[in-house]
Amino acid sequence: LELLHSQQYNCVVTDINMPKLDGRGLAQKVREAALGVPVVGMTGCAAETDIQTSLDSGMVACLPKPVDLHTLIRTVRQVIV
Repeated sequence: LELLHSQQYNCVVTDINMPKLDGRGLAQKVREAALGVPVVGMTGCAAETDIQTSLDSGMVACLPKPVDLHTLIRTVRQVIV
């Protein structure tokens, strides 16, 4: 999050479950700070409600793990356009 305030990024790819600041919290803070950086989440808990909660937090996409590399690349390309 600190780096997003000091450097410019086209996209952030993050895991949903992380210590201290999870991916949903990160997406929410990016949205609240109006940083304009799309956040793509990845999760092992791919229930529809988990994915919707991630999208509601401000993520532009949430991919179930394991993530196929081609799917990840396609998703990132779609969100940075």
